[in-house]
Amino acid sequence: MRKSKIISLSLTDVALKYAEEYSKADGKSRSAIISEAVTRYCVMRKLNELGEYGKKQAAKKGIKTDGDVDRIIHEYRAEKRKSMATKSNRS
Repeated sequence: MRKSKIISLSLTDVALKYAEEYSKADGKSRSAIISEAVTRYCVMRKLNELGEYGKKQAAKKGIKTDGDVDRIIHEYRAEKRKSMATKSNRS
């Protein structure tokens, strides 16, 4: 069974020129080049969306600088070590 779908799309002359140029240079089909471009676009968009989500969550928690992140990580790890030490002392 085919894992891809055949579609029709319109490209500008410049986009088509690049797709043809890079497909020859890379030894790939135009479809592969265009598919890779769409995939990369979608991945970058998802990463940007996640970045925006992270910024909103940081703002809600009052995290403003990289120093705040480092401090929170240090505090978490210290609490974790303390908890582990307490558990091993009980044994």
